[in-house]
Amino acid sequence: PLCAWSPHVWWGDADTLVRLTHWQQKREEEGLPRITHVCNACANVVRVRQKDRVPNVQYLDLPMLDVPNITRKDYFWPKTERDLHKAVAFVEKAVHDGGIVLINCWA
Repeated sequence: PLCAWSPHVWWGDADTLVRLTHWQQKREEEGLPRITHVCNACANVVRVRQKDRVPNVQYLDLPMLDVPNITRKDYFWPKTERDLHKAVAFVEKAVHDGGIVLINCWA
């Protein structure tokens, strides 16, 4: 994962999310706090089953789409805007509560 907003917000790809247990161990080895929250911004393609979720990590699954040049007139705008608001609220609350957030996308 790459640090997006030190030290609370990290950015990752599908592999980061699928192998979160591995990355949690690496973070501990490096003296970094564990991820406490995951905002899965591509839950439509990166699916993490309940049994594969890391204990003590809160997940927000959003099936967002990459829509190039989206505008308010586009069909996907209302859903995209709603999901962005959910993501921002989730991240803000996690950071406010002292959490460490991983935001992931497919790429």
